[in-house]
Amino acid sequence: FVLSLQGSLSRQTSFVLSQQGSLSRQMPFVLSQQGSLSGQTSFVQRVPFDAQRRDRAHFRLK
Repeated sequence: FVLSLQGSLSRQTSFVLSQQGSLSRQMPFVLSQQGSLSGQTSFVQRVPFDAQRRDRAHFRLK
């Protein structure tokens, strides 16, 4: 089953290469998204503390 999938994957490499061309055309959009992501890092850093608070709540339930 895996070997038959390998054959279909090798047939899709030409499709992946054509997608790579459109991805390189979308690079300025990706870079502009990176700017908004860097603005969200403060939100991402707050998430582990919420997870720790959730772990303490589970510990209290036990």
